[in-house]
Amino acid sequence: MRLHLRMVYQIVIIAVFLAVALYRSDLVIQEFDFARQRMAGDWDEQLHTIFLFLLMLLILVIATAVISLKTTVIFDLAVVLTGLAIGYMVEAWGTRYGLWSYYTNEKPPLWIIPVWPLGALLTDRVNTIWGNIFSNHCHRATVTRCYWFVAISFLAIIVIFTLPASSNPATYIGILLLGITLTYRPQPETYFPLLIIAAILVLPADYWGTASDCWHYYSYPTNNMLSIDTGVAFGIAFDAVVVLSILRVSKKIETRLCNESGRLSSR
Repeated sequence: MRLHLRMVYQIVIIAVFLAVALYRSDLVIQEFDFARQRMAGDWDEQLHTIFLFLLMLLILVIATAVISLKTTVIFDLAVVLTGLAIGYMVEAWGTRYGLWSYYTNEKPPLWIIPVWPLGALLTDRVNTIWGNIFSNHCHRATVTRCYWFVAISFLAIIVIFTLPASSNPATYIGILLLGITLTYRPQPETYFPLLIIAAILVLPADYWGTASDCWHYYSYPTNNMLSIDTGVAFGIAFDAVVVLSILRVSKKIETRLCNESGRLSSR
């Protein structure tokens, strides 16, 4: 039964990728034409194009394989619905107020929204495999200090990078909600590995997106390496905290539904 459920998960994930590709087949065709043009260039451009293609393929394969390792249907459905909702709000805010932009100039592009629940599910699965490393090999007080250092650092990066959008109330609300995610009833032994794993997983995805010109942060056109690095740092910090918020909300929903189910079955 568990094996069959894993296969269902894999089929669903592949179906999502195919559905997005069919939904925006024009972008797929356009990207294919761009890749063909780049492959007609010099060796550096050809190798760069091949590397980005293989990186994207590797990300998709790993996501499909790892997400299906654990099947918790209620929690996973909560992650999907919460991730889609939060992902849409995040993308709408970031693109409409100029913090980042996509090459299609959509605000937001609907085809990128499914990435958020998939990223949250992947983070949860990797945490299931490797998350106990911190609690098993580090003292609890050390993990707690590390959590607060990372949480404060990530929040500071987010605040600094979002200053250009500080005139909009949505920015203050967003930062407040992210701050609540990090500070309200924190569980450092649980949240610290989630933040670290999410940050690590974001790095190759963010590199692929910016290197392939799929998206760019507002700091990109400055030709200032420090500004570009700040954009990448923001992407890592911001995405990690958003993923944590998706997982926290989803866990709350799962707990509430399970409690309600238990209460009804006991009557």
